[in-house]
Amino acid sequence: MRWIGYILGTVMIVVGLLVLTGYFALRGSAGQGGEMLRTIFGIVLVLYGIYRISITEMQRRREQRL
Repeated sequence: MRWIGYILGTVMIVVGLLVLTGYFALRGSAGQGGEMLRTIFGIVLVLYGIYRISITEMQRRREQRL
């Protein structure tokens, strides 16, 4: 079941990068406030994806040691 963590992390990183590049338009994101919202949301998705992959990898290494 560890592969779910890797897939989820990878998908979140990809979606976060697509949001940052403007591929996905967020609803109600007109004007300068929308640009900042898109940037923050994209960064949060990328960081959470990295976190998810690193936590999954640490869990795998911990299970190998036991």
